[in-house]
Amino acid sequence: MKHSDQTPVRIALCLAMATLLASRSIGVADEEEAAATPTRDQNKALAESRLAKLRTEHAGDASFLFRPGLYANHASREVFVFAETAAVSVHDPIEFFLIGESSGHDYEALAISFANPSDIDRALQFIGLKPGRPIDIDSFRMWPKGDQVALSMLLATDDSETREVGIEELLVDDRTKSTFQQGGFLFVGSRQVPDPSNPDQKVYAADVLEPNSIAANYNESTTVLDVPTQRSKGEQYRHISRNPELHLEAGRLVVLKLKPQHEHGQSRVRDLVLEVSPAAAADAGTSGVGGLALALHSTDGALASDAPTLPGLLAGLERIVAEGGMPYVQIRLNPALTLAQCKAACAAIAGLEGIEGIRVEPPPTGHAYYKAFLPREAYRTPADRPTQPWEIHLKHAAHAYTVEAVLTRTEYGEDIMNPTFERKSYSIDSPDAVAAQLGEVESKLDPDEILLPRVLIFYAPPTITYGDLSAIMAPLLKEYPIVYVFAE
Repeated sequence: MKHSDQTPVRIALCLAMATLLASRSIGVADEEEAAATPTRDQNKALAESRLAKLRTEHAGDASFLFRPGLYANHASREVFVFAETAAVSVHDPIEFFLIGESSGHDYEALAISFANPSDIDRALQFIGLKPGRPIDIDSFRMWPKGDQVALSMLLATDDSETREVGIEELLVDDRTKSTFQQGGFLFVGSRQVPDPSNPDQKVYAADVLEPNSIAANYNESTTVLDVPTQRSKGEQYRHISRNPELHLEAGRLVVLKLKPQHEHGQSRVRDLVLEVSPAAAADAGTSGVGGLALALHSTDGALASDAPTLPGLLAGLERIVAEGGMPYVQIRLNPALTLAQCKAACAAIAGLEGIEGIRVEPPPTGHAYYKAFLPREAYRTPADRPTQPWEIHLKHAAHAYTVEAVLTRTEYGEDIMNPTFERKSYSIDSPDAVAAQLGEVESKLDPDEILLPRVLIFYAPPTITYGDLSAIMAPLLKEYPIVYVFAE
């Protein structure tokens, strides 16, 4: 195996200097105008010439990976990506740090990569990182997950030096009047999707689907790198723009560096399970969270909390976070829990969820997302709902539960601000017949009457056990994935 006698840092800096001085990509706001902006083809040709030189220098060196628009160094655990700065002003809203060249979102991005998103994924895996997974709201994957990566830009300065700037510093948030919240990015790794031109084949989503995001400032379901917290597109839109203190010239060649934020072979991700069950018999009379056993386990079954109590859970989570871990927790509710206990447990879990707490994972197959037990109180009555889904009313009678389904139609008269509601009840033969009978009713509705989105609202006694409730809900979740449960 051939190895270069140049250090990885020196290689990177020399490459960056040669590239950036040829392009003069950045400087202070009052620097003199640079030469005429090169074309995209000229920038790509310059990038390829630099890469060709490096390929020659490191021919036969297995610690280097070369792909169009990038190279990676396994020894230094770094990936370098060539890109072109986008033509955006300090007044334009920015949604993307870096996009693929086939994206049509140049108008809201900092830079356009000359490397394909899938090649950046491959390079990150080459230096030892494992892709996680992006958000998927439909599957209740509400948190991005993956190894943590720092993304920076190598900038030429007035004194012919190169400095490295975290890419977050290039954006400002008008809500905080400061640069974009730092913390690196998560290597979520986009996802595989059917090829639009050949549906029988799977392709890398960020290569073929808009917005072709490599790194966004919000949670994007097809991106390669995601921010480490929950940020919706609507929440971020028009609040993030370019940093006016840094003059980033449009159409210039730049080099971006990606590097893990943890040691080789380690990861900050901690996969955990929170088992919630009724407390021991001696404590069963205690109401609220005090009547629950909360046991936090790693996925191999090892206890991660000091004791199956709320203080023990908090102590265990505090220790994991203090050690640099990011707790991703799947919630498992014991069948013996009552609905009232489920609600108390889920309220406590909601209080723990957050960037400094736990990141709740999707529920086990056949179970509802934990926030099903924390519905908005306004949804209890038809007048305060945005839509009118099926209501499923469960009542206890003679050691069993009767089921009534209610369909509400909104009728608008002359006063559209005060509609009336027509409710029709359907008696369900048995708890296990709910899915079939709802389907039968819907099959007779006009197409424009089919209820969208697919939501169910349950009303059940607070004493019903989770085992009985989930037995009724489980067959419905495929068709109606969103459920809300009220106690009555």
